[in-house]
Amino acid sequence: MTDGSTLMVFGYKDLQKATKNFSNRLGGGGFGSVFTGALPDSSAIAVKKLESISQGDKQFRTEVSTIGIIQHVNLIRLRGFCSEGMRKLLVYDYMPNGSLDKHLFGGAAYSKVLD
Repeated sequence: MTDGSTLMVFGYKDLQKATKNFSNRLGGGGFGSVFTGALPDSSAIAVKKLESISQGDKQFRTEVSTIGIIQHVNLIRLRGFCSEGMRKLLVYDYMPNGSLDKHLFGGAAYSKVLD
């Protein structure tokens, strides 16, 4: 199913199945955790499970649509999303070589202590 653009609308149970109940965590941050998974066609995906989202469904979908139209060779494509009640998830194509910040900063951005 699509949302009228090129983004797929995923059901929560479908993403739960694709990620094996969110068992393979890649990492996380202030907005949530990221998990790997595979779609029925074997496409590898990364699923960002957002935490503490206070915005409404319409605002979330507007933001997702905006993110979905941004395309750049150095950015991972947003494949789709899930918005079921308080459950908000973003689905990206999976890139196996780690996050951009690790490549740019070598992980040092998280280990520096500020005075």
